[in-house]
Amino acid sequence: MSRDRFGLHRVRPPAGTNAVRSRPRSSGAAAEERRHKVREVNKALESDPVDLSTLREHALSSGGLINDELRSRVWPKLLAVDVYSPVTWPLHLDKHKDYDQVRLDVRRSDRRFPPGIRARYRRFKQQELTDVIMRVLAMCTQPELHYYQGFHELAVPLLLVCGPDISSRMLLQLCHSHLRDYMGVSMSCANVLMSFLYPLIAEHDDELERFLVRSEVGTVFSLSWLITWYSHVLPDLHTVCRLFDVFLASHPLFPLYFAAMVCSWSLCEMCNFDLPVCIEGRVKQSKGNFVSGV
Repeated sequence: MSRDRFGLHRVRPPAGTNAVRSRPRSSGAAAEERRHKVREVNKALESDPVDLSTLREHALSSGGLINDELRSRVWPKLLAVDVYSPVTWPLHLDKHKDYDQVRLDVRRSDRRFPPGIRARYRRFKQQELTDVIMRVLAMCTQPELHYYQGFHELAVPLLLVCGPDISSRMLLQLCHSHLRDYMGVSMSCANVLMSFLYPLIAEHDDELERFLVRSEVGTVFSLSWLITWYSHVLPDLHTVCRLFDVFLASHPLFPLYFAAMVCSWSLCEMCNFDLPVCIEGRVKQSKGNFVSGV
């Protein structure tokens, strides 16, 4: 498969379809491929030291890390998170300045959890989510790091896949790395990052970049994508986790490159419809099939 000037796999939606789909394979061949990947990932995890190169390779390959059991073991390794050393988490979390806002956001997070789960269990997980976020905020001693709305949506997949303790450790690490630019007093750093979206698009498709500039749509439509790793706009948890495979195995700026790719795939639709609605609809309707091409 060829690569574009982003250094990413070049993927274009087939004519007459709404998503990128990989070539059909027999169920037997696909099952054997998954079993082989599981064996290779387990082998990489058991090596000393852990074979991070192989873990990244499989996280970025078609289908990603396959299931949440593997993800719960691989994701912390991709972030170099120590899951064994004891951590003393702060107490009295309800005294934190952001506690009330976090509780309000978490209460509104019903649709971030898988459909069909019992209301009582969802409320239990929402309380865990609140505790995870407040632990992390209390442990962020740098005064420049602040909670932002959308932080809770990014935390949900980590909690559901890895559990409260490991997800807390991972989220704390992400605050000091991938999410740092979004945790300022304002979103000024995020605005700077979004200003690179059009130049990235122009590298791949200068016609599209000129069209976006003329349309004066701006880049704010991509803010929720970046600060939540697309979990705000993708309704399916499996798809979100597949994206997390990619983002955790890639450079911290990869979600921005991915936004440029999504915009490029939406070119034909943009010419006739409201741009922000069109682009966001493209992400939702594709339901992650485009991820197989990353």
